[in-house]
Amino acid sequence: MSKKARKRQVSTNRTWFSNVEDVVEYLQGQGFKVSRSSVFAHRKEGKLVATAKGNFSRKAVHFYAANYLAQHSTGATPVVSDLQSKKLMAEVALKTEQARTAKLQRERQEGRLIPREDVELQLAGRAAVLIDGLKAALHARLGEIQEAAGQGSRNLVMTLEDVIDNAINEYAQPLTFEVEV
Repeated sequence: MSKKARKRQVSTNRTWFSNVEDVVEYLQGQGFKVSRSSVFAHRKEGKLVATAKGNFSRKAVHFYAANYLAQHSTGATPVVSDLQSKKLMAEVALKTEQARTAKLQRERQEGRLIPREDVELQLAGRAAVLIDGLKAALHARLGEIQEAAGQGSRNLVMTLEDVIDNAINEYAQPLTFEVEV
């Protein structure tokens, strides 16, 4: 039987394992750092105990893993129970979130962050200034635009592009303005 076929047969719900290969595949599937040779060596040392028939009970395999193996995710050995592992993961997530929150608060105090409402208000004000600047530029050059319209659509487009470019360049200059709310 191929390794892939046997791997599919090693279920996480099994209560008995018939040989060391099944134990190794089960433990690897559970995230433990284990090799076939290390399990054989541990069996000889009495760390993994087989029944009189040569089978391994799930309880014996879990005891072996908890006391002698490390997990890939944490690298910790002996391995903690599922509940302890979940608690540890939750504590790590909580500490990570607390550190992230503290960093954001520090950046806010240092003036590196701006409240969203202030940004939105400033953007709305800048949009109003841009619109007013474009309208003023169109009105100021209305005669030129009408003349270009009489000369054909190409001249009209070029004139409008020139008006828009000049208005946006003027808008891009540092200016101060107030927005009433």
